[in-house]
Amino acid sequence: MPSESSCHDERPHECGHYERPDERPHECGHYERIADTPPCPPLGKGGQGGYQPEARAGCQTEGKGAPEDNSSWLPLSQAQRRCVLIFSAWLATAVTVGCQQQMADQPSYRPLEPSSFFLDGLSARPPVPGTVARGTRLGPARRLTGKEGDRDAEQFPLPITRRVLERGRERYTIYCAVCHDAAGMGKGPIVARGYTPPPSYHIRALREAAVGHYFDVITHGYGSMPSYEAELPPDDRWAIIAYIRALQLSRHVP
Repeated sequence: MPSESSCHDERPHECGHYERPDERPHECGHYERIADTPPCPPLGKGGQGGYQPEARAGCQTEGKGAPEDNSSWLPLSQAQRRCVLIFSAWLATAVTVGCQQQMADQPSYRPLEPSSFFLDGLSARPPVPGTVARGTRLGPARRLTGKEGDRDAEQFPLPITRRVLERGRERYTIYCAVCHDAAGMGKGPIVARGYTPPPSYHIRALREAAVGHYFDVITHGYGSMPSYEAELPPDDRWAIIAYIRALQLSRHVP
């Protein structure tokens, strides 16, 4: 007769003997297996002893009524789990590859490529009427271009105040003095190191030049002087021109 400590799937009967929880005493005195109770799995991992309640959850126990039917679920072996993982990885890879597009065959048009979708046969669409390009400055043409028609503007498009002159001196010192020097003589520090010397602001041709000429040179560059359109907005260009006029007047008072 098995001992109580070594047999976990049996219980003492009222007579003192042990009976299995999945069996019941027959009228003849022997035990018979309960038909609706699945057999208990072996104890421990691989039947090597040790009690595992989760492995015996499907067995009928005292006071719990009929057990849940787990006969449709079978634990997977290590080889079966490996096969399931390999198949899942293959399926995920197949779905991912199937959804990718080739870099060389994108559903987009190349520049100036024809299109049969639009009536004019062009893939590049014209801008909507009234579209303003990014960075476009709105205002009077003379203030933005330094031109009056096709000619350089003769007059400043904004009033020249002390504040404008101070702003012009600050911008001139940052962007212009390195070549033209602080007095406008064309002997800045980089000229002393070999850069092409600019003309002096005090020569007659530049003293008589229209203010629109200076604006055009600052905007588009001239000779070895690069364009400063990106660095200086229109009002800062006019402020520098006003300061240049002040430098010219400081040496050539009418």
